[in-house]
Amino acid sequence: MENDHQTDPLTFKVIGCAIEVHKQLGRSLLESAYRDCLLLELRDQGLKAEKEVPLQLTYKGQKIKAFYADILVEGEVILELKSTKTILEEHVHQTLTYLEAAKLQRGLILNFKAKRIIDGIRRVSNFNRDAYRVTEHELEEAGLIPPIDFHLPEK
Repeated sequence: MENDHQTDPLTFKVIGCAIEVHKQLGRSLLESAYRDCLLLELRDQGLKAEKEVPLQLTYKGQKIKAFYADILVEGEVILELKSTKTILEEHVHQTLTYLEAAKLQRGLILNFKAKRIIDGIRRVSNFNRDAYRVTEHELEEAGLIPPIDFHLPEK
C-alpha cells in the first residue's frame, strides 16, 4: 500500500498520536493507561474518539453485546491497544473480528510495549483480511518521523 498516507490520512494521524503517547510515557505501563492517554491525544488533535465501544454479534436473530473495541476513531477506525512482548496472530484475528462486527474496513493494533512504537504497529484490513507492518518509509513520507540519513564515515 505505497503512499498510503495520501489515501488514508486518518490512520497516519492516529499513528502520530500513538508516537506522541509512546514518547511521553515510555513502554512500561498497562494498556488502560495508554488507552486513556491516547484518547486525550486523539481528541487534542481534533478527532472524535470513543473508548470501550460495544460491538454486537447477532446470534439466532438476537443482538448480543459480545465485544468492546478499545478505541473507535471518527466512527471509521478501530484501535486495538496492547502492552505485550509481541503482536500475535490472535491479536490480528481479534481485531478482524471487531472490524467484522462493526462492519468497518480499517483497524490498527498498537503495541506500546515495543521498544520503538513503529515496530509495534500493524494495520489490519477487513477488506483483504490481512495485517501488515507500517514501514519507516511510510512514516517518513507522512512526516511522522524524520528521514533516516545514511552517511558512511569518512576515512
